[in-house]
Amino acid sequence: MKGPRASCEGYLTFRTSPYSPPPMIRSYSMLVGTCFYYYASQEDAEVMMRLKGEVDVIGAQEWDGKGNMHIYTNGFMFVTAQNKVFYAYADTPMDKEKWLRAMQTAVMTTVPVLSTLGISSLSSHHELMSPSSGTEIDVHARCAVCPQDDVAAAALLKFRCGNCEDTFCDRHSLQRLPLPHKGYYYAMRVCDECYYAQLFVNYLKAMNQRLSSRTCVYPKPLNVNAPIELIMPMGPSHTPATTIALDLFKDGAITAEELEVLLLADKRYLDQTTEQPEIPLDLKILALHREFASKSFSVSRAVVLLHQNLESDPLLFKPILERLLSFSYDAKINQVEFYWPQIVHAYLNIPVFEFEKLFWMDELVLSICSRSIHLALLLIWQLRGALEDAMDPVATLRSQSTFARVARLMVEIEVHVIGSSRQEVLQQSCAKKILPILTEDQLALVNTLMDNMAAYRRDASPSTAPVATELDAQYADFSGFQQHLLKPKEKTILPPAPIADWATGNAKPEPLRRRRTMSMAEKSVLATFYAEECAFVEQITDIAEKLRFVPMAERKPMLAKHLETFSLPPNAYIPLVKATDPFEQVVRLPPKEGTAFSTKARVPIMLIFEVVRGANSSLQITSPGSARPLMTPQASTTAAYEIDEEVRHLINRQSIDSVSSAPETPLTTSAVPTTPRPATSDDDDDDDDDDAQHGIHPMPLGHATTNNTSSGALEMDLSSMHISDEVMAMERDRKKDLEAAFGESWLSKRERIRLSSPHGHLPGWDIVSMIGKSNDDMRQEVFTLQLIQKFLEIFKAANLPIWLKVYRIIATSSSAGLVETLTNAMSLDGLKKRDGYVSLLQHFEKSYGGASTETFASAQAKFIQSMAGYSLVSYFLQIKDRHNGNIMLDNEGHIIHIDYGFLLGIAPGGSFSIETAPFKLTTEMVDTMGGPDSEGFKEYVTLCTRGFLALQPHCDELCDLVGIMAQHSPYPCFANKDVAYVLSRFRSRFKVAMSKHEVVSHMLYLIRKSHGNYSTRQYDAFQRMTNGIYP
Repeated sequence: MKGPRASCEGYLTFRTSPYSPPPMIRSYSMLVGTCFYYYASQEDAEVMMRLKGEVDVIGAQEWDGKGNMHIYTNGFMFVTAQNKVFYAYADTPMDKEKWLRAMQTAVMTTVPVLSTLGISSLSSHHELMSPSSGTEIDVHARCAVCPQDDVAAAALLKFRCGNCEDTFCDRHSLQRLPLPHKGYYYAMRVCDECYYAQLFVNYLKAMNQRLSSRTCVYPKPLNVNAPIELIMPMGPSHTPATTIALDLFKDGAITAEELEVLLLADKRYLDQTTEQPEIPLDLKILALHREFASKSFSVSRAVVLLHQNLESDPLLFKPILERLLSFSYDAKINQVEFYWPQIVHAYLNIPVFEFEKLFWMDELVLSICSRSIHLALLLIWQLRGALEDAMDPVATLRSQSTFARVARLMVEIEVHVIGSSRQEVLQQSCAKKILPILTEDQLALVNTLMDNMAAYRRDASPSTAPVATELDAQYADFSGFQQHLLKPKEKTILPPAPIADWATGNAKPEPLRRRRTMSMAEKSVLATFYAEECAFVEQITDIAEKLRFVPMAERKPMLAKHLETFSLPPNAYIPLVKATDPFEQVVRLPPKEGTAFSTKARVPIMLIFEVVRGANSSLQITSPGSARPLMTPQASTTAAYEIDEEVRHLINRQSIDSVSSAPETPLTTSAVPTTPRPATSDDDDDDDDDDAQHGIHPMPLGHATTNNTSSGALEMDLSSMHISDEVMAMERDRKKDLEAAFGESWLSKRERIRLSSPHGHLPGWDIVSMIGKSNDDMRQEVFTLQLIQKFLEIFKAANLPIWLKVYRIIATSSSAGLVETLTNAMSLDGLKKRDGYVSLLQHFEKSYGGASTETFASAQAKFIQSMAGYSLVSYFLQIKDRHNGNIMLDNEGHIIHIDYGFLLGIAPGGSFSIETAPFKLTTEMVDTMGGPDSEGFKEYVTLCTRGFLALQPHCDELCDLVGIMAQHSPYPCFANKDVAYVLSRFRSRFKVAMSKHEVVSHMLYLIRKSHGNYSTRQYDAFQRMTNGIYP
């Protein structure tokens, strides 16, 4: 069952003298052991923020309540170690007795906290100063933070920080906190840096005090093989049948499922559950384990249960974490990585005083990170964003309260996973402005508190199991990435960072997992790798940030100078990979290949890196933008999807005439839709379209994927084919037209760089492109791509050839990140600005041949399949800002949408947004499909309808994913919004109550409304006038 948050808590009214002045002050108070805390309100106390004062109680007794003018009923007094006597009264006699009993018991059974923390007697503070003394100083003094030339700051009042004793202006010293290590038991004015440092100290103290006072206990560690834990109280409410069933379960004679059946069948037992609230908990636990045993139980369901039970009893919370931990040991580590943002979000949303759950979450996260340094890096970057959110002065009080727990977890990761010393972490992190700067007193106090926490952890943990002796068994639990870093290597390819040749399969060779702690030498390897990778990524985002303040005309030359002085760490790797992907060591950064894109608010930079992959590239075909092995055409398993005759018949029966906004293009159909063209091997990449790249208008970012036949349309070996010279000449001309539209192809660029590179001869050599961005919160885009990935999985499960691209993004903070580059593609805006552009259809005919050619038919099919996918995604997620700068076209014919800054109800212009169409479907796009009467357009209608029907059964799953991230979210689509309304609108778009006939009618209505929509044309015209983006 849930434990109390404190020994005693509630509102008290008190002062430090029996007579006025001072006046009586009403505060929400908490007693933890002998520590007495008081806050202005209960809301502040529930998140441990805006603490007004803290003292250590050494005695308590009755008080008659007599003052100068009043007699206070329910009065009592207590003496503190700070030589102050508090005269207080409670609201009721019962509350008075409760407080007195709690204080007297705590004094008799608890060692004063000041002595346990190693704080010496406050000899210099026996008589504490009043709160108003000595803080305001001369207005002419200089603020330690404000620039010297800041005229406005010079006129502000200056204050001396009660902690560091430096001078700060009013705007940099707004916060107040007690500083018991300095002898101040009341809230003193402190600078911003010391405020956050003291929040960190107070959080650690709160944990220690509750553990030392037994308000909570450090729980036993997670155990994936642990038996089911039940409360099972043997009381008078148990019937004979219940008692027998429980005894049989204890003896192992029956299973948990059988016990659950017996308990549910005992009516007398169920009738008494209202008097025994712990008995329903047993049933919940049994039901939870029954769900775990289901073959359909997955990581996604475990994550949903995790969020649903954040405020439930710990006995329900623990088995869910154990199940997630077991997933991280088997072949589902990539799924755990996929839901990594949701797992971290759960950590941030655990109730403040649920420390047992927090300790278990620590163990889960540290266990996974210790076996995958890649996930540890992703976690650190995500925590940096959360830390910056918490330090935002306009953030909610609840969001600010997560600062201390995030800072603590960051320290724990670097100490227990990376192997850094705590002293180094606290000092270096402070120097990098990741964590606040601690004074010497605070640093000593933090070390003491964290040592105490480590002792509690050791006491709660069982003895360490023996370490396996065989090399493979020692590293069996580590991810392949981790094994590459730690296992001894027989051969090196490129010193000083050797590249091993290891397999990338997900399956682990040994079914029985061993829990193994790393040696100090291994942790030293990880520490070096971790530091170098962080430095590598920070350099990229720092360059993008520096270029923001450079005049636009000088940005590209300045980028080249930055790249020439770029310090490439020996162990840098491309982080846009999965946990099981092979290691990609960066060996060179060609300085002349970088590109800077200037926008109004930021300067994204696209860089090309030379890498050497750990896997043997001759054994698998890989995408130049990703290290993951892809499917060859021969190995494709994608087949033609089955025709739904009912849907085809319904579409055929209904008219799909266009809306009045586009009368010039009537959408009528009189023919039955033809059987859709079988999906070729290039319709869907293997696992899965994470190889998608990201591009930025207007630069053509060429990149030909090598996993499918369609790239052969650009790089076809004509000499090996028995065709006439005339056909060969036509094909070469077509390739020239395609390169003229999209720029230098990726394969051509790769070959050019390889010839000039000193590393081009190495096995596994390749080039990879990334985009670095600053001044841009990319976390919402990461979440949107998660949803798009789920859409894609649903379409594939339904065997539909609907195509979507899911490129990888890493948000390294709340304002910076890396984006996988979309290559061999350019925006529709950039395409329309090309010389000789007439229309999208004309571009297809010129690039892929006439309408009767196979290459044109293949490109048109890809265009239709991608249009269907993005039409559905745009409708369900309400993605807006769909101008032609945010819609790409690749060299295979696919449409790709980018930039998901507006979705789920938010749009440019807010409530005055003019984008009202369900999705973007212009007349030019329909013409490219073949026109409204064509088989291609009917194929598009059929795919949209079939895709809608495929999504309906997954409504709950998708809504759960959105609902998880909507709670206390920093994403713009949820911030300051009615989350329940957003979720309700999202669910309503699935139309789950509609029949198949009604869904067909609804989809046709959406297509009619979108085709040639007036608001779409108006928005495109607006973008043309304001930003020069062609419609």
